[in-house]
Amino acid sequence: MPALYLATGKTAGEECSSTYEGRHITLEESYLTHPYHADGFVDKGDPCNVGDIVGVAFNSAAAATDYIALDTEGIWFLNIIASDDVGTSAVAPGDELYINTGVVSKRASGIPFGKALCTLTGSVSNQVGAVKVHCELRDLDPSMIIVSVEGNDTTGKGCWDSPYATITKAFTMVTATRKTIYVLPGDYAEAAALTWPSITGTRLIGMDGQGNVTISNGGAGTWVLTINPTVQTGSFEAFIENINIDHGDIIGLEINNTATAKKVIVHLKSVSAEAGSGDSINVTHTDAANAIRLYAKNCHEIEGLVDWQMKNASDRIRFYESVLAGGLTTSADVIAGELTLSNTVILTGALTIGNAANILTYRGCLYRTDADPSIYTELADGYSA
Repeated sequence: MPALYLATGKTAGEECSSTYEGRHITLEESYLTHPYHADGFVDKGDPCNVGDIVGVAFNSAAAATDYIALDTEGIWFLNIIASDDVGTSAVAPGDELYINTGVVSKRASGIPFGKALCTLTGSVSNQVGAVKVHCELRDLDPSMIIVSVEGNDTTGKGCWDSPYATITKAFTMVTATRKTIYVLPGDYAEAAALTWPSITGTRLIGMDGQGNVTISNGGAGTWVLTINPTVQTGSFEAFIENINIDHGDIIGLEINNTATAKKVIVHLKSVSAEAGSGDSINVTHTDAANAIRLYAKNCHEIEGLVDWQMKNASDRIRFYESVLAGGLTTSADVIAGELTLSNTVILTGALTIGNAANILTYRGCLYRTDADPSIYTELADGYSA
């Protein structure tokens, strides 16, 4: 076998390996997912899949009931799009290739198809290159991205047996169909500030409910994590769960809506923040025409200040069963936004409502002294408008 399979003078659908017993399977055409053709049927040389079973068709079909033989382990010259889930990406020998609706590319959101045995420049158009087709069953839900301190951003696939090493990398691989990121226990000192993907519904979930997934900014920057989406067609939602943010003297989580042009909704569950002098949560709220809402539950504990620039009457801040050890402040803007605290502990004297127009509701809450966190004072239920 040559060290590199060159496609010069070759056409897509031409095999370049000998055949062996056991690697061929035969299936009815109706079961195959393959490239589009006007007649709707598979053509000889098409890359195909049936679920996680992948291969190349040995013959063409004229009807959905025709039987088609697939080569599941051959080396073939095939059409390849040199792009990944982020954009164009050059193909190098050994790169993982995937199939999605009959299209072979580097997009890991597809089904594993085999290994590249060619070199191709980044492109959104088909190029012919050699592929070592290999049929394997995946070990993950294709909507998941997995991160581990023992992972690798260069060779990892973002799956359980081949995770990424950083949340930074995971964020770049988020797509509309692959947007749940699971982070295994460990400390993740990212090289720079994390920028949340501008894809609504993205979830960042620590795989440990005891605060053993910690993220921090190991480089320069104003915050550890910013949620500031680009233009959206509808309300934007982000979900963070079981994550500890170690932010020291910078901002832990910044929320903004500079260009979103829609409502931004952030959900926090079992999120904690370790602070020095920096705010744990800072809501800058550049676009006053659209609301920002924060729903937080079981957030123990938020050591730094929660600082909210209230700009829209539909703004909402809700903390349930949480500990705001650094206090909470709203801006002086004359806005009838909503602030609700329920069964929440807050630092004594650290609840500062910037304007009487803010609608404040609190029930089942306690004050806690900074000098002795074991001393609590009941905060009478109240409502102001």
